[in-house]
Amino acid sequence: MRILLVDDDTAARRRLLALLGEEPDAVVVEACAGGPAAAEAVRRHAPDLVLARVGRQEKGAGGGLEAVLDGEPRPFLVCVAASGRLAIPAFDAGALDCIVEPVRPARLRQALRRAQEGLEERRQRRRQPESAADAADAVHRVIIRNGKRLIVVSAEQIDWIESAGNYVVVHVGRDSHIMRDTLHHLGSRLPAAWFLRINRSAIVNLDRIRELRPNPANGFAVVLADGTQLPLACGIRDVQAWFERR
Repeated sequence: MRILLVDDDTAARRRLLALLGEEPDAVVVEACAGGPAAAEAVRRHAPDLVLARVGRQEKGAGGGLEAVLDGEPRPFLVCVAASGRLAIPAFDAGALDCIVEPVRPARLRQALRRAQEGLEERRQRRRQPESAADAADAVHRVIIRNGKRLIVVSAEQIDWIESAGNYVVVHVGRDSHIMRDTLHHLGSRLPAAWFLRINRSAIVNLDRIRELRPNPANGFAVVLADGTQLPLACGIRDVQAWFERR
C-alpha cells in the first residue's frame, strides 16, 4: 500500500515514519508538511492512502484536506488528531479512520488494515465485468454541436477525451471537437469496458493504448497509437486490471 504522510510536526513525522517502517505492506512514497506540497505529492504519486495530521489551525497540515484528496482515483484518508474533538473535521473530509494521539503501533496497524480492505474492495469492483444493465445504458454514439451542425461520433472512434472546465475536448483522429459537458458526466455515459480515466483530466479509449512508458519525472505515461503521451495517475496495476477484465 503506497502511503503519503502529511504532518507539519517534524518530530511526529519522524515517529510515524518509524512506525510505518515496521509495517511490511506499507511503502511511504513521500513525507511532507502539508499545504500545496501535499496536493502536488498526491498528483505526482497517486498514493493509495494519505495519512495526515488534523491541525489545530485552519492552515495546519490537516487544513484543506478536500483539496489534497481532489482527483481520481481518490486516495483513502486516515487522520491523526491530538483529541477526539479534532477528529470531526477529518470525518467531514471523508476520512476512513482517525487515530487519536499518542499513536500506538497496534492502533496504526488497525487503521492500515481498514484502508487495505477498502483498497481491495475497490480493486474487486474494478475487476467485475460490466453488467447487462450498465451495457444497455451506455452511450455508443456522442452527438456534438458545431454551430448549426450536429456531428455524430461513434464511441469506438474516440481516441481520448480531455477536460476543459465545463467543456470537454473529444479527440477523434486528427479532429478535435469541443462539447459542453464535464469529464465525469461524459465518462459515466460511455461503455465502461472501453474507456478508462487515467488522471483527473483525461479519459482514454483502451484500444488506443499502444504503450505504458516510464515517465522521466515519475510514474508512467500512457502512449496512444498516434503518439500522444498522457500522464498516468491511476496506477499501472489499475490499467492492467482493466485490460484483464476485458
